Amino acid sequence: MIYTDTHAEALKVGARLKELRRYRCMTQSALAGEQLTRNMLSQIERGASLPSYATIVYLSEKLSVDPSYFFDGGPTIDDVAEREQLLFASAHFSSGNYALCLMDAEPLRSVKDLQFLQILGHACYYLGVEAFTDGRLAESDGFFARSLNYIAATPFSAFFEVRIRFMRMMIEQIRAPKLLNIPSLFAGIPDDPLYSDEQQYVFLNALIDHGQIDDAVRLYALMSIKNPFFRSHFNARIAASMNNYDRAKTLIKEVVDDPSGIPFPFVYKAYDDLERYCKATDDYEGAYRCTLEKQRFRYS
Repeated sequence: MIYTDTHAEALKVGARLKELRRYRCMTQSALAGEQLTRNMLSQIERGASLPSYATIVYLSEKLSVDPSYFFDGGPTIDDVAEREQLLFASAHFSSGNYALCLMDAEPLRSVKDLQFLQILGHACYYLGVEAFTDGRLAESDGFFARSLNYIAATPFSAFFEVRIRFMRMMIEQIRAPKLLNIPSLFAGIPDDPLYSDEQQYVFLNALIDHGQIDDAVRLYALMSIKNPFFRSHFNARIAASMNNYDRAKTLIKEVVDDPSGIPFPFVYKAYDDLERYCKATDDYEGAYRCTLEKQRFRYS
């Protein structure tokens, strides 16, 4: 049998059509629809018949691909699958389903599209914030590290890089308090009230942890912390540093009685401090209640 150029083209089109139909999990009858017979579709898939351009357009619409898929130089089945995974990931990201976004997108991490990398980076960031708020600090830090990796090659990444660096520093501070680098702490911080509150709160607590009480009080007077929990907890720690534990207990109790809206790790820290203040005032029953209560807010 002599194979002509037309026959060779028919074989290519037929092979691509069959592969895509099976990828879509469609039967020949379902794909044929009203415009083609099943027999005609079978001939096209076998390469026995070369479809007209009108038929190509019809099949493209039924299979949700561009007509160029059927010709040399067009997208492969892998390209089609990858593009659809990107669309699924984008849709999940837009609806706030960041875990599903990563599930669809991370298998395609070799993709270098900048918009795609930004989606991955931002999804990891938001999952990191969510894990942080729930007190899953190790998981949170992992998400932030992945986020930095994705957005590093994208434009306009500076905003998230500053936030991520701060969040990772805050995790480190919560897990193992240490003296912070004061000059670099406020560099590049975006104008975000909640973010600013958390940043100032951690910074002031770091000063208290290292005995810099006067510096902490002086800077607190210059700051504009709006969150009542952060204000009360800071003032309680200052009172405790002056051995006024009754005042410290009163201030913390005002906020831990309703911990809703307070990031998880900070509630644990508040109960931990309240337990110490109860012991300092011989309120061992209160200390025992704090010991039990803070377990609900233990971070990992």
